Amino acid sequence: MSHPYATPGRLTLKCVKTHVYHKASSFSYQNSKIEISSYKTSAACALTDGSRAILHKKNGPDPEFEEGASYILRKSIISKRYGRLYLLLERKYKFRTAPINIPEEAERAAKDALCPPSALVTGEEEDIFSKNGYLSLQGKVEKLHKPRMTRSEIPILDLKLRCGASLLDVSLWRDEALTNLHEEDQVEISHLHASLLPKGNGKFNSSAFTTIKIEEPEIKKEEIEVIGVTEDQGNYTLLTEDDKTYEVPASFYSGNFADLIKQLPMRLSITHKNNHVMEINAVENDNE
Repeated sequence: MSHPYATPGRLTLKCVKTHVYHKASSFSYQNSKIEISSYKTSAACALTDGSRAILHKKNGPDPEFEEGASYILRKSIISKRYGRLYLLLERKYKFRTAPINIPEEAERAAKDALCPPSALVTGEEEDIFSKNGYLSLQGKVEKLHKPRMTRSEIPILDLKLRCGASLLDVSLWRDEALTNLHEEDQVEISHLHASLLPKGNGKFNSSAFTTIKIEEPEIKKEEIEVIGVTEDQGNYTLLTEDDKTYEVPASFYSGNFADLIKQLPMRLSITHKNNHVMEINAVENDNE
C-alpha cells in the first residue's frame, strides 16, 4: 500500500543510475505456442539525497533525470511502496543545479535499489532455502518442461538445474519463461527467490530482475544411426541406436512423415549444438 507525503521545502538529489525496461505486458497462445502479445517500455532512475535511496519511474524510453546530474526539486512527493521510496513530481518544479557531493555508500545504496545485488551460490548450501535476498545459480539444465500459462495468463517454465551434486527445481516466469533454453545448456540465472514449499522441498522462482546467461555450446559433427522418429508441431526428434535423441527443425524435412519412417534405420551425418541439429546429410550405405 502506498502512503504519499509532500516533501517540505526543497529536495536536492543526484541521479546515480538510469535504466530502460522493455518487458512483455501480455501473452497469448498462437498456433499452440505461447507468444508475447504486447510490450511495455519504461524508464527508471536511481536518486539519492545522501541519506535516502529514491526511485523514479515513468512510461516510455526516456528517463526523467540524466545520469550523473544533480537537481533541485520543489513540491515533490515521495511515496513508500514495497519497502522502497518513489518520487512523484511535476516537471516545472525540477531544476538542474551544480554537482553535489554524495558519499559512495549512498550512491551504491541507490543503485542497489534500482537493481538489487544477487549473491552467487553453489546450490549445495544446507541453509540455501533460508537465505534472504536474491540468489544466482550456475549449472546445467537437466530437465526442461514445456512453457505453460497460468489462469492469469502468465507464462511459467519449470526446469531442473544440476548444480554440483544438487538437482534444483527452478520456475521461470513471464518473459524469462520464453527463453530459448534446451536440456544440457550451461546457464547462469540471477535474482532468484528461494523458498520452501509446504511439503518441505525447496524451489527457486525468477523475479522482475532475473537475467539468464546461456553458455555457448560446442559445435559437434558426427555420424548417427537413427532407429526411431517422433514429430511434434512439425519438428522432429531422432532416436539413435545408442539411445540418444537429437532435435531437428521442421525446415529440414518437407516430406511425408510416413515416408520418413519407411527409411528407417538410416545413417546420417549431423552438425549440432547440445543435440540440436544445425546441419544434416544422408550417409550412403556401403555395398560390400
